[in-house]
Amino acid sequence: MSDLKRKAVSGVKWNTLYSIITAISAPLTLIVLARFLTPEEFGIIAVIGIIMAVSHGIATMGFSQAIVQKNKIIYGDLSSIFWFEQIIGIVAFGIIFLGATPISNFFDIDAVWILRLAGTVFLIEPIDLVFRALLRKELEYEILMKARLAKHLMKDIITISLVFLGFGVISVVIGNITGIILLTIILMTIFHRKNMWMPKLHFSFKQLKPYLKFGIFVAGNSIIEQISVRADEIVIGGVLGPGILGIYYFAKTLIKRLLVFIRSPISDVSFPLFSKLSENKKSLRKAYLKVTKMLGSIGIPAYIGFAITSPLFIPIIFGKEWINATPLIFALTVFGIATSLYGGVFTAIYSIGRSDIKFYSTCIELPIRVTVIYLASFFGIIWVGVAVSLLVLSKFVAFQFILKRLVGLRVLSVLSSIRYILFSSLIMGLIIYWFNRFIYFGTPINLILMIGMGAIIYVGIMLIFEKKFITSIIEIILPSKFGIFK
Repeated sequence: MSDLKRKAVSGVKWNTLYSIITAISAPLTLIVLARFLTPEEFGIIAVIGIIMAVSHGIATMGFSQAIVQKNKIIYGDLSSIFWFEQIIGIVAFGIIFLGATPISNFFDIDAVWILRLAGTVFLIEPIDLVFRALLRKELEYEILMKARLAKHLMKDIITISLVFLGFGVISVVIGNITGIILLTIILMTIFHRKNMWMPKLHFSFKQLKPYLKFGIFVAGNSIIEQISVRADEIVIGGVLGPGILGIYYFAKTLIKRLLVFIRSPISDVSFPLFSKLSENKKSLRKAYLKVTKMLGSIGIPAYIGFAITSPLFIPIIFGKEWINATPLIFALTVFGIATSLYGGVFTAIYSIGRSDIKFYSTCIELPIRVTVIYLASFFGIIWVGVAVSLLVLSKFVAFQFILKRLVGLRVLSVLSSIRYILFSSLIMGLIIYWFNRFIYFGTPINLILMIGMGAIIYVGIMLIFEKKFITSIIEIILPSKFGIFK
């Protein structure tokens, strides 16, 4: 096994472990929040998330992707990036501090000081950016994932503890800040002890320029894209109020929690891997198709099953007051599936250095997205969910044609790679849906039976049509040879 393949295997395994642990801990945190907070308070959390996501694009400036994408790194360049990042972080904090009052007024919430406290993250997070990028570039995921696990668990422990003590929304902010501080300390300690790299008192704009040229498009796209992908939350919060926003945000968060579990183990590794294959278009196409197929094999059945079982598990786990979120989960199912699939699209585009394409496409998409979602809001929150799903699906299809021009990828090859997955998932979904309609042993028992039946039916059908592919997934999960990037 080559060193690249060995590191790719290790990366997938450590990302999978991280995703499994966070897939367990994150829902536990969400359950506690749902039990202790009101929809209006969830609306405030949604607003904080919007502002932090947009500001994050300003604070990172795309340098992480630029470091990973660049084949040869001069370590003197990294100090220039490090110090420039600290300046940008201060700017991002200043924007949030000054904008807290008008933001609170727009969303009709009382959260000025909470937003300002949340903004202090950007005085801390830029410190560890270069460290994280270097670990990703070298596919050193064991170190990175252990540090991220510590951060995630600390964040959840602090958040849950403070919620139980009655601190409300502020618990989420303090938990996040504490987790980032811990991650920064861990990474700096590891790099110092292993003598890997530490910033020096050195800055050169000439050295920074090549990274800035690539990163500015990534950062610009990140800012515009965050406004675009959160346009639904912005419109709902501004038009329908924080209470409705809270219910919508709860449903969308459930979809996104599942997305992290589906996409992170593969997508995080695929970018540095694609970057190393970027000069060989045939290898890049082959790797992209296999990544998309793997994402689809998990995402398509997971979201279909998730939607069908949501009326059963939401009242049991989160409380009956959140039952209104179930129609939204159905409406956002296509959003989840399409988002999980197009994870490989953007990593492929970034890997060949064309960050500008995603930036320009997002600029075109933003006004269309905002207009469609705003018009949909007049028909109710469910139609906003449907509009979001259709927009994301259209985006996925459009980018397949862009990839065709860039790397010679045939669109039919992408659709062909997931045809049996889609077929198996739909059959599975229909069977468990009709089972629940006509047979009832009680909500908890039906839920368990539906999950078990769904898994057996899906895997059984896939073994008929895609036995080799299913075997390769098992080989990745279990200690064996790496089957996906052969």
